[in-house]
Amino acid sequence: MNTLSCKETQRLLAQRSSGLVEADRLRVELHVSGCDACSEYSTALARMVALVDGEANEPLSARARKRAIVGAVSAASDSGTGFDLGLEVEAQPRFRITWQLGAVAVAAAAVAAFFIMNDGDDEIGTTAAKPPPPGIALSRNDAPPPPGIALSRTDSSAKPGIALSRNDKPRLLSGKVVVAGIALSAAGSELTQTKGVSSRAGAELALADAHVVLGKRTTIDWSATSRRLRLRRGRVAVKVKSSERKLRVITPRFHVVVIGTSFAVTHRQVEVYKGRVKVLTPSGAVLAERLEAGSRWSMVPVGTRAVAPVKKVVDTAKLLRQARAALAKHQVGPAREHLKTAMAQRLSPAASAEAGTLLAEAALIEGKLAQATELYLRVAERYRNLSAGQNALYAAARLAAKRGSKPVARKLFKRYLERYPKGRFRQEAASNLVRLAE
Repeated sequence: MNTLSCKETQRLLAQRSSGLVEADRLRVELHVSGCDACSEYSTALARMVALVDGEANEPLSARARKRAIVGAVSAASDSGTGFDLGLEVEAQPRFRITWQLGAVAVAAAAVAAFFIMNDGDDEIGTTAAKPPPPGIALSRNDAPPPPGIALSRTDSSAKPGIALSRNDKPRLLSGKVVVAGIALSAAGSELTQTKGVSSRAGAELALADAHVVLGKRTTIDWSATSRRLRLRRGRVAVKVKSSERKLRVITPRFHVVVIGTSFAVTHRQVEVYKGRVKVLTPSGAVLAERLEAGSRWSMVPVGTRAVAPVKKVVDTAKLLRQARAALAKHQVGPAREHLKTAMAQRLSPAASAEAGTLLAEAALIEGKLAQATELYLRVAERYRNLSAGQNALYAAARLAAKRGSKPVARKLFKRYLERYPKGRFRQEAASNLVRLAE
């Protein structure tokens, strides 16, 4: 078998992808096994062909394959390995320049073949990238986003450093409103205008981080920039997430300033359900410095000499805390006084349920079991959807069992299990039923 020279071996290696006769293949393998230079060339050429054919061990994207091939050609020309055939072949020094140019030609042909096979891909190299459409910001590498990923658009109305999202836009959550003579009733509808938003039967709106419930025959104006909600008529209930930016509700006679709370406002009064608010005159004078949860503040009728609260603000939450503390010390008299004062106010359902429960506990401390049972049942039936109602029903059942009224106790335990099948006292109620049946 004739021995091949390095030049002949590398020529046959370049033709290997299109097929070699068996004799040439064996001669090439014999030469490569004993020649380090041709072995390196064979490995580099095989790697390049694999890249072009998309058969690399790790699958690459079209853009990555292009960069890999260009990088390989560039690196080879600099490093003297692979495609740079300026190899020190001992017997053929005269072919040094010829092989270098030939290898580069092979690599260039492979790259050209790659572009032909990937017709339609973006060009690489010195071709300038197309500028993005107006209003669309691309990243520094100007690479287009993957399919299905939306680019953010600049918004001339946005303040620097504040990113706007779809949820920041005022929208209708439920009900029906009329804006600029157009009626909106579809949940999720965006309010293209926030001045003169009217509701005849009531509606719910999302205004920035505020959840606003419009009462019947209510009209408002909303300014997202100043975070001001002007109540032109009617009644609004507002729930604001806690944030560092204050929200102000404006009426003709007073302003309500809040950070994070839940409250209701009419032209004559403010009622706080959660958190606290401050009430000011339009000029900034303080009318109520700190209106706590469970409290209500009202204005005097129009035409009086001064704008002032009708009555002193009562901190009902504080009164309930004081009543609970007095009962813990078995001081029933002071506890009843605190509860009487608190229940004279307009309480929220949760506060009213707590006050009723404390009255039942006061009767229990005094040993009036029948009265305590009746008070517990009153809370249980009136506030059955609250945890206080569930607790009161279980307490009434236990009291009935303690008094020896087994029929009443069984009836109440069964009612508890039917009403609250997953209630917190379901296991205890079931155990009591079994014990009462014995």
